[in-house]
Amino acid sequence: MRMSMFLVECNTLNEDLIKICNKLIKQICAKIHNHVTELQQNVMASVRAMQAKFLDKADTSSKLV
Repeated sequence: MRMSMFLVECNTLNEDLIKICNKLIKQICAKIHNHVTELQQNVMASVRAMQAKFLDKADTSSKLV
């Protein structure tokens, strides 16, 4: 279509915008993946620490004193 004596190639523009959007989506997904992986590691470390605490609990009365 012609606008103010400029020829606008809508197909090319749309394809370029789609490429940009796909690139952004991939970057966002990668950052989300990294964040979730980091959170998962922190949760697992906390669970291991709790398990270690429970294993260290006294099982006899002599350990309580």
